[in-house]
Amino acid sequence: MKPQPGNLPLIPIVILAAGASSRMGKPKQLLSWNGMPLVNHIIQTAAQAGTGPVLVILGAHAEKIRPVLKKTPAIAVINNNWDSGPGSSIATGISYIMQALPQAKAAIIALCDQPLLTASHLQQIASVYRQQTSGVVASEYNQISGVPALFDRQLFPALLNLPPAAGAQKIIAAANPVVTIPFPQGAYDIDTPNDLETVRKITAK
Repeated sequence: MKPQPGNLPLIPIVILAAGASSRMGKPKQLLSWNGMPLVNHIIQTAAQAGTGPVLVILGAHAEKIRPVLKKTPAIAVINNNWDSGPGSSIATGISYIMQALPQAKAAIIALCDQPLLTASHLQQIASVYRQQTSGVVASEYNQISGVPALFDRQLFPALLNLPPAAGAQKIIAAANPVVTIPFPQGAYDIDTPNDLETVRKITAK
């Protein structure tokens, strides 16, 4: 991770990587992308953004995924209730931040299966937050506001209390104000082998 300038707010990035990848048929976190496991690629992207520490929330397949994280700067956090839904993984990450990183002013929630995510997009999210102090800065794609998204610390209690089956979009929809940043590449996530093939074709062009 790049050094965090002392005059900028600390904004950890929480990567959700606890799912079972049932539609993929194998852990998508370990799919090869740019010569490394997909989860490592997302970690590298998040670390290059330099906004703060990078957390990876693990659950299903944690015993297989954790070893590949050893050479990354990521902090692995286990969600023992991963099968209850993404809300439990978000709460796990926010709870860790509140306990271990009390100086954090906000947090960015990201997914491990959006391979077209860039460090510059994450930096733009953080920059908009610093300039406008919006409660939520979200990514816009497919006519929705979604993740990666930044949440001000004042919203941490709401994230902690998400229903386990809910995602961050519930908080985004209720936020006022919310600023969105175009991220058309966010529409390409990887849930199935066909998704993987589609995204690989896009990047090969």
